[in-house]
Amino acid sequence: MLSIKVACLGDSITQGTDSYNWVADLQQKLSVDYEFYNYGVNGELAYNNLKRIDKLVTLEPNFIVILVGTNDVLATLSEANTRLYKRNAALPRMPDMAWYVDNLEQIIVKLLQQTNASIALTSLPVIGEDLMDTANKAVGNYNQEVKRIVRKYALHYLPLNEAITGYLEANPVAKPVAYRPYGWRLKVNMHFRTKVLKQDWESYAGLNGLQVTTDTIHLNQVSGKMMVDLVAQFLKSKS
Repeated sequence: MLSIKVACLGDSITQGTDSYNWVADLQQKLSVDYEFYNYGVNGELAYNNLKRIDKLVTLEPNFIVILVGTNDVLATLSEANTRLYKRNAALPRMPDMAWYVDNLEQIIVKLLQQTNASIALTSLPVIGEDLMDTANKAVGNYNQEVKRIVRKYALHYLPLNEAITGYLEANPVAKPVAYRPYGWRLKVNMHFRTKVLKQDWESYAGLNGLQVTTDTIHLNQVSGKMMVDLVAQFLKSKS
């Protein structure tokens, strides 16, 4: 019996080297019936995903899960971020929400036209764990566009942000950790502790007061397993 092919498109949150590897977790849990293909690439925006979409199309997947946009949001949160992303991701213009929406819609249209896959679009997770912070207000605006695209193209919706937000609201802390530009210091420290000192992500995140992320951006085990559950439900409902 041939395995059902599931393509997972996105950025580092999907690639899983800086984040909980939810794609690998799904492969382990559902290996009897499904074969998962990880098309996540660190640092990418929707524009970059669109540029390499042909490779995914040639796979002829049965299912496609899309989680892209966190870097699109991050690139708009400060001038320093904008310059960094424009350079590192080789962007042809300054990023903004309208451009994100245009690229995401082009991805969806191409996949609908060139594959027969069932497509799920995922709401963007939190950026920082302070739900009232500017970063998460921006995430909310982008997620309104994600929902609009889901309705427009009759896609399946994976409410990752809603699941994470619900967890944070049910487990409040006195001072939630907010995202800040130049948070790369936290990321560098995380990599040193996890790669060199072999400290696990969950312990390191806990030391920094984080509940659902490893570094205010990437998924930890708590939020990563939320994504696993949402994707598994999607696959089972359509298979």
